[in-house]
Amino acid sequence: MKYLFNFFVAVLILVGCVATSSQAKTNEAERDAIIAQKLDCFAREYKQDTQVDWASICYLEDEVTQETGAMEEAVTSVHSYEVEPIIVSTDKPQDAYDPVIDADFYESDDSVDDIKPVNYDYDRGQNDFWSYDNLFSRNNPLTQIEVGFQYFRFMYEEPEVMKDQGNMAGFHLGYTYRLSNNQHIESIKDIFSDTNKVNMFKIEFSRSQGEIHYKSEGTGSMSDVEDHILEVRGLAGYDIPVHDTTLITPYAGFGYRYLNDDTGGRITTTGALGYERENKCYYMPVGFMTDTRINNSWRFGFNFEYDIFLDGQQISHLEDVGPMYTDADSGLSYTSDPIKNEQYEGYGLRASFKLVKLNKSFDLFLQPYVNYWEKNDSDPTQATSQDGTIGWYYDAAHTQPIWYIEPENKSTEYGVKAGFIF
Repeated sequence: MKYLFNFFVAVLILVGCVATSSQAKTNEAERDAIIAQKLDCFAREYKQDTQVDWASICYLEDEVTQETGAMEEAVTSVHSYEVEPIIVSTDKPQDAYDPVIDADFYESDDSVDDIKPVNYDYDRGQNDFWSYDNLFSRNNPLTQIEVGFQYFRFMYEEPEVMKDQGNMAGFHLGYTYRLSNNQHIESIKDIFSDTNKVNMFKIEFSRSQGEIHYKSEGTGSMSDVEDHILEVRGLAGYDIPVHDTTLITPYAGFGYRYLNDDTGGRITTTGALGYERENKCYYMPVGFMTDTRINNSWRFGFNFEYDIFLDGQQISHLEDVGPMYTDADSGLSYTSDPIKNEQYEGYGLRASFKLVKLNKSFDLFLQPYVNYWEKNDSDPTQATSQDGTIGWYYDAAHTQPIWYIEPENKSTEYGVKAGFIF
């Protein structure tokens, strides 16, 4: 009986030791899990997946108690070093992360309920990481609305034929939308990564008018000629972030430009009759623009563009002049149909510098610019009347048609745009 009693005592002691050892291992594993969880909060403060040694940052003295099968952690003290937090996302992550787990370094003997969440506000423009927030400083940096005024000097020339020049003014509208945030480019292969794509789309509209002075060696001169220019453009671009606050955007698109020069019903200094002229131009803009944030108050950018001439048409309303041709057989006089000359060759150039003053509600911008167009001779068009049913010739045998061409011409605009960005 004595031996049996001693056997049961030994068994009970052995079971107690095993249970104690198991509990210790369980508590140790749970402790490791807590430490790993807190290490993860520090690791998320860094740009890269840096493995952070807990002992190199802080140490934790805690007591772990087991009550009703649940473990409660009593934080006695947490000691910290002064470490500047590094934000790795442009979105403020208070809603995304647990404020207790992701709390900043602190010193407290209070319960975890009293811990304040991290303050993720930052001084835009001073952080060393790329973001559209950093560059554009807008509540919605992927969308921009631009409203502005433009004033420029306009010069048009047909070499050895005539010149137009004068001042013009008007308005400019622009809407930019970015589908996504392209990521920072560190190598050429990043440009072709899955995360970066054609993401910038822009629509521009402008209209200007002014009084132009006409001068020709052959037909005299005329002042206060009403001209107006209308232009519509659509662009698609690929954002390339090349620095923490610098963006380069190559782009291409489609443009339409319309110019109206109306001297109809007027007479030059030599008695020549004026008429309305219209020019339509379709082109493909190809270029790049830059944006650089200087500080919290200013950013600037450049724009360079080459315009590929696709198609054009010059319409000369010679019907404004009145009867121009007489039928040799009947003696009747006829007015001319509008002369429509097709244009196929030419090019354009554009350059500008843009300075932007940043504000809370809207930004102000100032943009000096220059636009240049050069077009070659058009195809010839025969003079006709009565909607093309009558063709006109120099000779009675009808062997030498009367042809009109729009000669080679050049136009330059240089001026400034100013306005608001919302």
